Amino acid sequence: MSLKLVKSDTVAPTFQIELTERQKMLIVESFTQFEPIVESSAKVFFDRLAKVEPSLGAQFCGDSNVHSDKLATVMQIAVISVRNLDALVPMLRLLGSEYRSYGARPEYYEIFGDVLLWTLRQGLGEAYTEEVNEAWATLYGIIAEMMMQSGVIRNQQMSASLL
Repeated sequence: MSLKLVKSDTVAPTFQIELTERQKMLIVESFTQFEPIVESSAKVFFDRLAKVEPSLGAQFCGDSNVHSDKLATVMQIAVISVRNLDALVPMLRLLGSEYRSYGARPEYYEIFGDVLLWTLRQGLGEAYTEEVNEAWATLYGIIAEMMMQSGVIRNQQMSASLL
């Protein structure tokens, strides 16, 4: 399944995508199984990213432990906050601004999402059902949407300050 993201051009934290209660439960349950291997799986994620998109892999090879730790932490925080995703907005916008400064483009988020879903599938094995895949794809879509909005907000704020 290839991930397709919807980008919103609004400043307010609006989610074009929403999680159902069932999806929230599936995310929490599957992450309970995945959490013991989350840090080693983050390294697997970046190895896979380098194979799928070598230019992105090169950007994240410098200090792979830092990137792996950051990915594991974001996953843990997202799962903890799955019932109140609005609480994640400031952190996601900050991360989005940081990634934008690295040269991240919207199409990179789709690649990251596909690799993340692949990594979850590898780690969860048979527990990674189509329903679990859909739940994680939806959560990732929300996260990516908020991160991408950081650039829109920054551009709008800069335009307003020039007026």
